[in-house]
Amino acid sequence: MTDKKEIEWLGNEGCDFCHRACGEDLYDAKTCFGSWAVMDYECFQKYGIAVAPGYGQHYKKTSDGRYVKVEG
Repeated sequence: MTDKKEIEWLGNEGCDFCHRACGEDLYDAKTCFGSWAVMDYECFQKYGIAVAPGYGQHYKKTSDGRYVKVEG
């Protein structure tokens, strides 16, 4: 069994659509407009395509304030 390497988000933590802080969930994903964006949960539900390789990643905020990849 191998240990999975933790991948941390090091970019902008604000949603590119609503400009709020992303809160507990941050998405770096392809949008329905064709471009990629950083999105909070609500904006990902409206504009995001998917969380999967080639489509986007989902990060969760940790207790120490970092965002760590959980999907994609």
